[in-house]
Amino acid sequence: MTKKQLVGVGSSQQHLLYPFDEHAQLRQLRSKFDRLSTYLCYRFSCKFTNDIRTRPITIWTIADRSRNQDRDSSVVAASKLFKHIATQVWENGAEASLDLNTIASLKSQSKQGGNVERIFGCIEDLYEDDSSAITIIGNKELNGSLKNLASLLSSEIVNGNEQISRNIQHVFNEA
Repeated sequence: MTKKQLVGVGSSQQHLLYPFDEHAQLRQLRSKFDRLSTYLCYRFSCKFTNDIRTRPITIWTIADRSRNQDRDSSVVAASKLFKHIATQVWENGAEASLDLNTIASLKSQSKQGGNVERIFGCIEDLYEDDSSAITIIGNKELNGSLKNLASLLSSEIVNGNEQISRNIQHVFNEA
């Protein structure tokens, strides 16, 4: 098994289980987004299931699987936020921060008046008047908003993983 390291300023060394599709190696969570351990890669796929059609969908990967950009725009924006946060933590460890411009950009990609846009608005409210970035690790308020965002993605993930389950059965029936 090849391990690739992601080494960032102030971070512990992150070992990848395989050198591609880093976000698919993150555990599926709905909380604890304010902890460094959340961003460690633990999820591994065997040789039969290490392909995009058989890898489970998570909050980190749903943006890669969107079927209809208009219908799924809020889901994609939310997943992009989770991916961005993970990347920031990998690169900067405990010093990772979330830029206000990132939130504003993703908010503009979500459905107006929808729940995802509302949560992005709540995240925007966390920024001080003179601040353009907030910390990720140890930020309980941000964690609360991210928990709400992850909950909104649950039904989309369940529906997508039903197809993944059928794909896995097909792979093993052919083996």
